[in-house]
Order: sequence, then structure tokens, then C-alpha cells
Amino acid sequence: MSSIRVHTAALAFVLTLSASFSARAADVDITQFYTGKTITVIVGSENAAYARIIGRHMAAYIPGKPSMEFDMLPGRGSRLAAAAISRQSPGDGLSMAALLPEAIMSPLVDPSGDQAEYQPLDLIYLGSASTSTYVCIADSEAPARNFEQALQRPMIMGAAAAGGPSRDSTMMLINLLGAKFKLVQRYRDTAQILNALEHGEIQGLCGYSWSRMKRQSFKLLTDNRVNILVQFGLDPHPELTKLGVPSVWKFVKNKRDRAALGLLASSLVFARPFVAAPGTPRAQVNALRVAFERTMRDVDFRSDAHRNQLIIAPTTGEVLQRLIKKIYDTPADIVTRAREAHRG
Repeated sequence: MSSIRVHTAALAFVLTLSASFSARAADVDITQFYTGKTITVIVGSENAAYARIIGRHMAAYIPGKPSMEFDMLPGRGSRLAAAAISRQSPGDGLSMAALLPEAIMSPLVDPSGDQAEYQPLDLIYLGSASTSTYVCIADSEAPARNFEQALQRPMIMGAAAAGGPSRDSTMMLINLLGAKFKLVQRYRDTAQILNALEHGEIQGLCGYSWSRMKRQSFKLLTDNRVNILVQFGLDPHPELTKLGVPSVWKFVKNKRDRAALGLLASSLVFARPFVAAPGTPRAQVNALRVAFERTMRDVDFRSDAHRNQLIIAPTTGEVLQRLIKKIYDTPADIVTRAREAHRG
């Protein structure tokens, strides 16, 4: 496994805050700075639930208790939002962005890239609210009933026209594992892909979040209308393993492909990352990171997240900052192989 692989257990949320860290966040200058101010949260996803709920609770933990406003800027896997926070924000601690992992990984592993618009290494990471595990599902009457058969039998898989996990996960399985998938990339979103699956236009979907599937379409599984072919994450998900769903790691052919797969899977650790603008002063960064951490363990926030069916499995800003640095230090030959896995 490549040096960039990070086990989920190593990224467990640290609940204890040091006294000096908290003291800096509570400094009177920071309190004065945020008092009466408004923090703008640039939301890079069509679904603003995570950003709005986290922002609403987080404001109470920022010294001075600023208000929060939300600026919707979805598009290109939240890369528009990443570019906006990088190029348009003054970096004074009064702006944040709620991104998707694609915005952080794309400049490294996407052959088209976004290098000219922003640099993920320059962003200030405040934390991530959740991790993720993807699954690949197929109609119960499709040619392949399991992933071993998918390596031998052609199937038509649907993906979003704009890319994202449905497209990237399918290409990864084709290019790294040898799946016999034909990709139809013309759908608006996951809901439309699922509709196409139910109407027989396609035979399967990859890059579907397991937590989302449980919330939105678990009945497809309980009614035996679909099979889960394989799961994709840094570590096997216990629920999926109990259901007998194999991990992609079982099918990796060689060390180079395993390392490339590890690089791509690392993004699943930060499924809901929050960032501040490059150049944000250290005192503001400390205040925002502490507020994010405290929000993640707040009982009222947890209840609110549960009511809204949000999965909370947080990673701290400091851990995430180090992980992104490690990802971008991946050897060039492994990055090249990961880019090859993205090519259509």
C-alpha cells in the first residue's frame, strides 16, 4: 500500500482541546474582531444541508458570535466554490467554503485539472464533517450479479454528465480493476441515474454513497431489485462486509495499482470538508477550527444532524491539513497511474 494510505482508525476525531489552543481562540482581540460581523459560507454543493446546519451551530462557538450567511455556488464538483474562496475572498477570516472532495483531488488526479484556478495546498482546512464509502450497484437482472462476474460480463453503467463520483468510480473500476463496464454519462444527478436504472435504460451505478443509499433507496436492496457488487473505501465498511459485499482491495492486481487506488480512496476520509481562504490569519484559523471541533461534539448539533439524516464522522482541521499535504506528496508515477484511472 502506498505511503499516502491513511487508516480510518488513525483519523479518529480528537475531542480533547489543549488549554493554550482554547485560550488563543478566546482572545479578546478575536472576540472584538468577530463581534457584529457576518461570516459568508460559500456552498459548493447542490445540497446545502451540511453547510447550513454546521454553520448555524458553529456560530455560537466563534468568539463574538458572528452571524452566518450562505452563498450557493455549486458546479463542477464544488470546484467553482474552491476557486471563489481562493481568488475572491480577502482571507480575513470572514469567509469559509463547504466543498466536496472532488475540488481537493481534481487538480492532482484529474487529467484536465484545475491548476490555474486554485491550489488545494493553499487552502486552510477547518475540518471535515464526515467520511464516506461508495458502492457499485446493479439491477438484479443485469448480466453480472457480483463483481467477479462484472470482470467478465459487459454491463451499461450510468453517470452524471458533469462527472463526480458516479463517473470517476466507474472509470477507476474499468482502468484499475478491469471491470467490463460501458459508461453512459448523460444524467443530471444520482436521482436521475436511479430513475434510468429502474426503467431499464442502464444496468448499474457506481460511486453511490452507502449512507445516501440507506437514506434514500434502501428499499431497492430489501426488495431484491439491485445487488451491491463492490464497496470502495480505505477500509471495508462493517455493515457492507456483514452483507457479504467485497472490498475493491480484493481485486487489485499489482502494487502500483494498489497505490493509485489508495490515493483515490484517500478522498473518502474528507467527504464534507470546510475550508478558509489562503492567507487567513492564524488567530482566526484557530478560532474557526476550535469552533468546528466543538460543534462536531455538541449534543444539539448531533440531534439536529440526526433529524436531517446527516452522517457525522468528523476529522479535525489539523489532521486534514496534514493529510492533504501527504496526498500531494505522492510520488509522480503513482499520480500518473491515478490520472490514467480517470481517463475515459
